[in-house]
Amino acid sequence: QKQFALNQCTGDWALSIDADERVTPELANEIKAIVLGAPSVDGYLISFNMYFLGHRLRHGGVGQQLKLRFFRRKKGRYLSREIHEQVVVDGETRKLKGAMDHFSYPTLEKYLEKLPMYTNMAARQRWERRKRFSSWHHLRPAWELFVRIVIKGAWRDGQAGLLYAALSAHAAWLRSVKLWEMDNGKAAQSPDSANRSNGRRPFGNTDVDGAARGHSKR
Repeated sequence: QKQFALNQCTGDWALSIDADERVTPELANEIKAIVLGAPSVDGYLISFNMYFLGHRLRHGGVGQQLKLRFFRRKKGRYLSREIHEQVVVDGETRKLKGAMDHFSYPTLEKYLEKLPMYTNMAARQRWERRKRFSSWHHLRPAWELFVRIVIKGAWRDGQAGLLYAALSAHAAWLRSVKLWEMDNGKAAQSPDSANRSNGRRPFGNTDVDGAARGHSKR
């Protein structure tokens, strides 16, 4: 989708920004200066200020990532990935001083809503890289929590930092056990798939298409 959008652009420069991200005034001024100038650089790395439940997170391994988001349109392209699409540039890159604000999870409900999708995609990516489940992965939550809170200082961000560290530890474990599920062929067949394999309709003699047309609200 992003590559398609980039192909529709006509300007010399492109800024990649998601719906939950905002350009800070400092970053906006830097971008304006670049567009009006004549830099030899073809792409710029941008740092991110992450907000979780309305609080800025600075510790626990958060907020240290750089992403290539501002680049010459004809020099950049997106790598096709299921999650966290990445821009690559054919040319020199530098880091900008300004940052983007990232309001990723304004509520706990939003985090839990996105968790299954993101862990599924992350597990598939790891599977494609030939990563496999190990029983040691059951210790991953404790280790992840220790690293984020003690070593990387998530406690300095208060309750928001501690909550994010705990949720991240759970997400890491969940991603790993989904590798186990893939390794075991989804563990068990669902009733629907079992019925299909036996040549039976999941609802006996019911016309499923007709039932869907008669009862669906969508």
